[in-house]
Amino acid sequence: MKTLRCSALGILCTLAMSLNADAVSEFLVTPLMPSYTTFTSPSQNVINQQIQGLFEPDLTLVYKQDIGAASDSGQFASSYSTTFFNTPSDPSDAKISFISGPYLDADDIYLLVKDGNNNPSGYLFDISGWNGTDYIVLKNFWPAQGAISHVSLYARGVPDGGTTLTLLGIALAGIAGARRWSRLPTS
Repeated sequence: MKTLRCSALGILCTLAMSLNADAVSEFLVTPLMPSYTTFTSPSQNVINQQIQGLFEPDLTLVYKQDIGAASDSGQFASSYSTTFFNTPSDPSDAKISFISGPYLDADDIYLLVKDGNNNPSGYLFDISGWNGTDYIVLKNFWPAQGAISHVSLYARGVPDGGTTLTLLGIALAGIAGARRWSRLPTS
């Protein structure tokens, strides 16, 4: 009987731990939250210049999803996916989900939520407290008029995901191969 209780307790503990491991939290962002700044220009180029003017060293655009675009873009495009809600072409809600692969782990992380023709035309939020894997849930952006046109993640201090180390390894292997080849006897 004691063995049965211990086994049942062990199974329950294992099940509880596995359920907890699969649980993903949400990082909620709304226009009512204090934003780092807002923008009035509908031009993305002007907003990019303003963002770069605010930060030294500059932030890097690491992820972007436009409404209706076939795919995401940026260094972390294969790691995240964004779903837009309400209507396909006029959403006021969205959810950025971590899919797999490397996740964004940077010193400073900012989220831009952009519309095209409203004032403000965009909100920039400091989400440096986000862990890189929780859902980012966007709620109630321009619900009466306007819509989210795209979302972008900017970061500072982003590791390159091992690209530099990989290229260095390839270069060293190439040098070693060239040295061996040059030592071969010629006939």
